Amino acid sequence: MDSKSCMLIRVNLVLQFPCGGEGAGVFFVWAFCLLLFSTASILLLCWFAASFDGSTPACRLPVLFGTMTFPALYPMIDFSCFAAQPDPVLAIVSYAEELIRAGATLIQLRDKSQPEQPKQFLSCARELRRVTWGIGTTPRATLIINDRVDICLASDADGVHLGQNDLSPASVRRIFDSVISRPLGTPTPWVPHPFAASPAQSSEIPSERVREKKLLIGFSTHNLSQLREADALPVDYIAIGPVFATGSKANPDPVVGLEVVRQARRVTKKPLVAIGGITRLNCSQVKAAGADAVAVISDLLESPAKAVADFLRVLG
Repeated sequence: MDSKSCMLIRVNLVLQFPCGGEGAGVFFVWAFCLLLFSTASILLLCWFAASFDGSTPACRLPVLFGTMTFPALYPMIDFSCFAAQPDPVLAIVSYAEELIRAGATLIQLRDKSQPEQPKQFLSCARELRRVTWGIGTTPRATLIINDRVDICLASDADGVHLGQNDLSPASVRRIFDSVISRPLGTPTPWVPHPFAASPAQSSEIPSERVREKKLLIGFSTHNLSQLREADALPVDYIAIGPVFATGSKANPDPVVGLEVVRQARRVTKKPLVAIGGITRLNCSQVKAAGADAVAVISDLLESPAKAVADFLRVLG
């Protein structure tokens, strides 16, 4: 028998009896590869299944908010709701603590009632930053400031939520990027007004702010036309509303209803926050329409801990 015939017989024996001799190694290699492929396939299928949103015709990737999944509940604290308290700031801080302990991971602070008193708004924002940050390097909750970019930066908040009549998202993004890009200890050059006198002592204003994180920008829309425009802007999430009638604003925009939420979901892949008249009784409808999150003010005020737990249970 020649050497070629011996080689063929040897190969046939290896293939027919893989559990012995040199065939055992081949068998275990193939078995390991098959197990690895099967495990990867199962994990991939589970990932896509978890990302599926029944309100859309196709799978959407999980919506990310920075490094975390966008929270389903978006609590908003309106300063005017606490203005009658002996110490409004203390009352708001206590309220925020209850929300966070109950499971809220994002809070927005707004004050449309006293735009001429920014010092009180800033004081409240700084106290909320202290509460939402907690101890350590990871914040307990994301803090968003409504409208005021200056208050956001001065309080070291995580981002700002802009309305249609506020600074443009593009302008705010440039401001945020300039703040983030400044290294530690870099002084800010003093740029005088043409008619201003030079400062007596220093030509530089020391920079006290250093950021390594991306500051977030949210943007309010009230119809599909505005939402389409917002989708092309440098914003991290888009709000649509009011979905239902609301009493939290003096002059609310026209109610858009659930159908506009459904259409908005088809227009944008950015995180979509529904706002306006949302309660524990109707929030499941809003989520089914395609919203990633629901913004709530009034339905959290009474028994906030229980309300947060109820919302989180319904929203899943």
